Amino acid sequence: MATLTTLTAQIKALEADIAAQLAAHPDAHIFTSLPRAGIVRAARLLAETGDCRARFPDPESLAGPAGVTPVTRRSGKHTSVGVR
Repeated sequence: MATLTTLTAQIKALEADIAAQLAAHPDAHIFTSLPRAGIVRAARLLAETGDCRARFPDPESLAGPAGVTPVTRRSGKHTSVGVR
């Protein structure tokens, strides 16, 4: 039980550090406004996309890699739409 308590405390501390670093970034408002993007996911997306704005000239070009666009899956006669 002591191990679980220690791990929980460390996770909370890391999440607080991530939130502080994300808040300091000038593009934080963009990534935190994405659907289903909590603090940790928004920070991860920001880290993965980097600061090269030329790679993503418009919101649609970022939405796909960010996982917030609908995806259609077809198999035979069955079609389903979901979000990655």
